[in-house]
Amino acid sequence: MGGEEGYVTIVATGDVVALKRGTTDGSWRPRAHWHCHRNSIFDLAWAKNDSVMYTASGHQQVGIWDTSTARGVAVTEGHEGSVKSVSPLPLCEDIFATGKHYGAGLTAH
Repeated sequence: MGGEEGYVTIVATGDVVALKRGTTDGSWRPRAHWHCHRNSIFDLAWAKNDSVMYTASGHQQVGIWDTSTARGVAVTEGHEGSVKSVSPLPLCEDIFATGKHYGAGLTAH
């Protein structure tokens, strides 16, 4: 999940018991939670057998993240508006397309 404060949270939605494991009060605990951007995350995409995540943000950047360490690999810049979507190319996941806010709709970059 991507949040309005720029955080990504990863939870295992199919295993409620696993989410409660390790807590004494019965509350759930996410698998991972880290700060990615200074603004909202509008979209995210998994790549490379889930070892990489792309995040589309409200501050005109796409983040590329190593999901095993929650560390940034790279940040792309140059959008002229909020990045609303990101999608890696299925045959070469190092290449990705983005969509940004442009007036009333989205445009591909």
